[in-house]
Amino acid sequence: MDLICPLGSGSSGNSTLIKGGETTILVDAGLSCKAICSALEQIGSHYEELDAILLTHEHSDHVKALPVLLKKLTCPVYGPEPVLDYLSRTMKIPAHTPLVP
Repeated sequence: MDLICPLGSGSSGNSTLIKGGETTILVDAGLSCKAICSALEQIGSHYEELDAILLTHEHSDHVKALPVLLKKLTCPVYGPEPVLDYLSRTMKIPAHTPLVP
């Protein structure tokens, strides 16, 4: 099932789920991890289904849950190279997480 579903939007956090074919991507992780997981469950999904996370930029309302989510799953994080460089210096990103520009 193809799906584009905003999980949260605004100054309190931004996150959108995109499903296409067999691929599931989380665009931004600005809500709390708990809020993202709860929103995913409400639409019949689960964080373990995520194939990748795509970050648009490094503001906290787009990346807040990233370190906690990445403790729970192993998936690549895509984003602009300056964003990924910044996050690798300022956040606790697990060593097993591929950061892909």
